[in-house]
Amino acid sequence: SLKNSNNKVQIRLNNAFTGKPLSIYSDRHRVKQIISNFVSNALKFTEKGFIELGLKSENEKIIIYVKDTGIGISPENQGVIFERFRKIEDSKDKIFRGVGLGMAISKHLAELLDIEIWLESKEHVGSTFYLAIPEKENQHIIKKASEPETEERKEFSWDQINILIVEDEEPNYHYLEKVLKNTGAKIYWAKNGKEAVGIFKSGKTFNVVLMDMKMPAMDGYEAANKIKEIVPTQTIIAQTAYAKMEDRDTILASGFDDYLSKPILPDMLLNIIQKHVC
Repeated sequence: SLKNSNNKVQIRLNNAFTGKPLSIYSDRHRVKQIISNFVSNALKFTEKGFIELGLKSENEKIIIYVKDTGIGISPENQGVIFERFRKIEDSKDKIFRGVGLGMAISKHLAELLDIEIWLESKEHVGSTFYLAIPEKENQHIIKKASEPETEERKEFSWDQINILIVEDEEPNYHYLEKVLKNTGAKIYWAKNGKEAVGIFKSGKTFNVVLMDMKMPAMDGYEAANKIKEIVPTQTIIAQTAYAKMEDRDTILASGFDDYLSKPILPDMLLNIIQKHVC
């Protein structure tokens, strides 16, 4: 079990294949990433009750699911949960960080792997996220999902580049860190805007700042403004969940040098940074 604040969350495993051989034909690392995102999301939104990780077989597919007794998702939000980045507030006005990058990336990975991903949820009762993987091998799909990321990363060599990631969601930070890992850049992390401003006040310099827009303590707009007061020429790239033209114009007019629209895919991230450091 896992203790969470003053409550206790039980972690359960429901494996219908106990004692039986099981083979899943897909990209192991990416399937693992999707499941990890499911579990991280469940932990984030569940303060009491249980989280259950399960396996079962249906219609020649292996169904992997993560069920929780968390706050649940309203019907209007269920339709866009894999497409947008949200902050959800409960009745006590406590801010729960939205499902964010993890679920959007999970959806993208599922599409690359040609596997199904969906959810069932009831507000104030809990949610279940599902992943359905064919039991039959499909090497074409596995190759398609595995190759682009490796090919893209070979093109960049940033040994002299310092990058500050300002992001309060740990899974989001680790995703960006992983994408940048093979570039040689030195990666630093500020967990909110206030911390980022403090780093600049200490005299530390960076080639690029990747700035999340919605954070506690100090949001991206305010943090970018204060950083520009300290270093007027600092390159700051906004990470935004909004892709509308008016949002883009607002961001650029606020002093940002560029923006990344979430979900942030590897080639998108690397190419925009390259534009500003080359």
